[in-house]
Amino acid sequence: MDNLKEIRWKQRFENFEKTYKLLKKYSSQSISTELEKAGMIQFFEMAFELAWKVLKDYLNEIYPLPYFFDIINYNSITNENLKKHIDIEGKIIYTK
Repeated sequence: MDNLKEIRWKQRFENFEKTYKLLKKYSSQSISTELEKAGMIQFFEMAFELAWKVLKDYLNEIYPLPYFFDIINYNSITNENLKKHIDIEGKIIYTK
């Protein structure tokens, strides 16, 4: 287990927790201005991005494979060659 990788995902998780707590704290309050709305959107975007980065780092940490995990939204891919490659080589570990 590489200590730097372990530290990285733990630090990202701590940052995610802080951001999520702020998002949760302020999401129950009414939004009355454009500035407040923009701030809530920013909190959500930060929490979302940190969540998938934590998951990606964690999966790469616990599964020491000769390749890495890349978490994507398959339907948002516009490059057909990349889609073909994923269809052939990609492995699905979770779907909703």
